[in-house]
Amino acid sequence: MSLNNIENSFTTKNYSTNFSINNTSIKIIKNDSDIQIVNLKKVKYENEKISIFKYEL
Repeated sequence: MSLNNIENSFTTKNYSTNFSINNTSIKIIKNDSDIQIVNLKKVKYENEKISIFKYEL
C-alpha cells in the first residue's frame, strides 16, 4: 500500500483489513484534582517497512 493510500484512508476514516483498531482510555488530571477519563480509538497501519498510527476521539 502506498503512503498516499494510507494517508487517504486515515483522512476518510475508511480502514481496510490492513489497519488495526483498538479502544483505550486515558486519564487526564488537571490542577491535581479535576479528573477526566477520555475514551480514544487507536488506528494503526503497520507492515515490515512502516508503522503509522493516530488517535481518534
